[in-house]
Amino acid sequence: MFSILILFNIFIDDTTIYYSNWYTNKARTIIENSRFIGQHPIYASVFFGISILFAVDILKNTENKISNKAFYYSAILFNFFLLLFFLSKGVLLALLITLFAVFFMNTKWTKKRIAFLLVSIFLISCLFTFNRRMNELINIDTYKSVNTNYSTGLRVGIYKCVYGLAKDNWILGYGPGNTQEVLNDCYASNSPVLLEKTYNSHNQYLDVLLKTGIFGLLVFLSFLIINYVKAKKNKNFIVTYILIFYYIIFLIENILLRQSGVILFYFFITFFNKVDSLKHNGNATAKHL
Repeated sequence: MFSILILFNIFIDDTTIYYSNWYTNKARTIIENSRFIGQHPIYASVFFGISILFAVDILKNTENKISNKAFYYSAILFNFFLLLFFLSKGVLLALLITLFAVFFMNTKWTKKRIAFLLVSIFLISCLFTFNRRMNELINIDTYKSVNTNYSTGLRVGIYKCVYGLAKDNWILGYGPGNTQEVLNDCYASNSPVLLEKTYNSHNQYLDVLLKTGIFGLLVFLSFLIINYVKAKKNKNFIVTYILIFYYIIFLIENILLRQSGVILFYFFITFFNKVDSLKHNGNATAKHL
């Protein structure tokens, strides 16, 4: 329903939006300004990505009814289309890497599946060639300076400050209330362009390091590893896929700084941990009886 409403809002809006002399897909702005369902394009893309992962997992376990499979394949294609529409590069790459992980972990190698994999790699490579936002990732010029036309250029300036600050105070960090102010001071001395908006560290791991130091980062990493190991041990594959997906996104976004990110992430962990606990207790009770 979220995907359908977003697509509806895009098609009924007739505005044209420009940013820094680049014609930008108006969908990215429309989705952020949509009433009631407005979301930052990155977080909306996360929703689409998770939906695709659930559909893929269901397809692996669904009955061989054509109607069932047709529904889930349609859902995957529809959400993937919207994901390409908004083209949040980090989320798209995270999803593709996770899907390849799913493919390698669960696929028996046949000629048809190898051909499917090769075709998929070819189509993905076309994205880097023909799409401006994806082409930024392989265009060396976009990394040379801080430039609002390129998200990669902005990240160059951001990460320069983040790494420098983390190196200077990696033991205790700067505190949750002071980190953005310290970042802004660094942005001001390196590139005033970065002060046009409030840019965070764009890396969840480094954000934790800046705020709480190495000890806080170790606690955070321990939490992530424990939940991944638990999901693998319980053979809870959907949780494994979702965690891989998030762990990759954490490398390029502070996804837990907004409600849309943190609530969904921790909901999945607590919900599926509870499900595993109930299954374990149920099996133990059955054996006892």
